Amino acid sequence: MKKRRTALALAFCLLWAAAGAESISFSGTVEPTATAEVYAPVGGTVEKVEVNVGEHVTADTVIARLRTTKVCAPEDGTVTAVYGEPGDSAETVGARYGGVVYLEGKNTLSISATTARAYEARENYIIHSGETVYLASRERSTNQGVGIITAVDGTSFTVLVTSGEFFIGDSIDIMRDPEYTLVSRVGRGNVDRVSPIAVTSTGSIVSCAVKAGDTVQRGQVLFETVNGTFDGTAPVSTEILAGVDGVVASLQAEQGGNISKDSLVAKIYPDGAVRVTSNVSETDLKSISVGQKVQVELDWNEETGISYEGTVTMISSLGEKGEDSTFYPVYVSFTPDEGTRYHMTALVSTLEDEIPSDGEAQPEESAEEDSPRREDETPSDGEAQQPEETGEEYRPRRENEARSDGETQQPEESAEGNAPRRKRESTGE
Repeated sequence: MKKRRTALALAFCLLWAAAGAESISFSGTVEPTATAEVYAPVGGTVEKVEVNVGEHVTADTVIARLRTTKVCAPEDGTVTAVYGEPGDSAETVGARYGGVVYLEGKNTLSISATTARAYEARENYIIHSGETVYLASRERSTNQGVGIITAVDGTSFTVLVTSGEFFIGDSIDIMRDPEYTLVSRVGRGNVDRVSPIAVTSTGSIVSCAVKAGDTVQRGQVLFETVNGTFDGTAPVSTEILAGVDGVVASLQAEQGGNISKDSLVAKIYPDGAVRVTSNVSETDLKSISVGQKVQVELDWNEETGISYEGTVTMISSLGEKGEDSTFYPVYVSFTPDEGTRYHMTALVSTLEDEIPSDGEAQPEESAEEDSPRREDETPSDGEAQQPEETGEEYRPRRENEARSDGETQQPEESAEGNAPRRKRESTGE
């Protein structure tokens, strides 16, 4: 009988589970599970924002470009040295080497002169910057040339040699007359070396356009800089990249605005980092559990019959009181496709449990077939006795009870109708 009661309990549980397997549904919203933040590797002015909020980007998509300061050649010449590299601070390089790029003009000689040896005429003592003068070597009378006055300081002035063959240290007479007449002499001086031009700037170097030995023209770009400094591990570029595949959630940079190093430029929702967030009534929580498989459908394509397999990943312990019930956030993970977009409305449905087929878990049959009663087995207290189980073979015979001659008891003849007959026989003796 113990096995019979176990089978009955099992059947009851199965029937209860089948009755409680009804599916429930609740609506939710497709939300991101993660946010990637993009920071500026260096400060500067935003030249252009290349993307829009809501746009899908890849890791190498340019979010924004920074405006650079272009440093150009002040005159025609030859690059003799480049000391700065991309990523270097222009100020640091300039402090160490005097300049980022050194440029040597095509005119390499100059004359430092005074009017002390000018021919004694009033006009010979009044000279002007930019004035063309004519040069003659006092050591080598055949060596002549042309120059231009580049600076005047009282009675001192400087002449840049634009033509002629001279040696450093030569003493040179300087005249106004192309015929080299003595009465046009405005001064005298010595030949010196023109110092290369040290070109420098501020900010960080992002690119160098020249190398040593290059010939450049006035106004040609030598290198470019941006404000701020780069980290040693940061890529040196004016382009700020997304760094991850996903959707642009917000932009903090705007064209023409200034950003500082390490400031937030954009937020991106990475691809695949989605879930459905639903608020479920407390009365429905008994039908949901963490790890449970559910079905997710999106409202926009509900007519297509497309659905996604989801899994309940979390049920919040903090609820929000509503008018009639308290609602708890339930989070469901699923694998999106190209048609899935953030903040779409979704319908989440639990899956019905399998109901046992007919013939399974039949308590009456399993009890009687699997647990036949032995002849000497005593019924448990309170167990209902069936008529076929109450015959004489199960009742101990009293000592003074007589059996009629030739009587043979069969199990089917042990009904209660035979007992009075035995009693009568016993009374007759």
